[in-house]
Amino acid sequence: MGQYSQRRFYNRHAVDKGQPRSCDRQRGRTGKRPHSILNYFRQIVRLRKDNLVLVYGKYTLVDKDNPDVYAYTREGYGKKMLIMLNFKAHPATANTGFDLSRARLLLDNYPETLPADTLRPYEARVYELAAL
Repeated sequence: MGQYSQRRFYNRHAVDKGQPRSCDRQRGRTGKRPHSILNYFRQIVRLRKDNLVLVYGKYTLVDKDNPDVYAYTREGYGKKMLIMLNFKAHPATANTGFDLSRARLLLDNYPETLPADTLRPYEARVYELAAL
């Protein structure tokens, strides 16, 4: 073969076959950190895969008049989930009407959780509400 038989091309740059690409090295480092974005994404995908209600459940918007919080429920398969998202750069309060003291927090993008109705900037939470 030609002089490039031992090389691969990525973005028009030749890379030796034995050397990992920089994006592969970065993925290896971030994959080991428990609070990395990559591991958070893996948690989201696993949660969605394990709870089909998040995909196919009946959607109901909650707290419609709140411009700071996007909150909705998904209901089906014998489960009810509450998803609360704050897309603002300041803390916000959600008025969902649910008793979240009995709900189980499944996912949160902050390590420690504030009171159930208060969301920090850009916070996302997924709750499994009490059984139907």
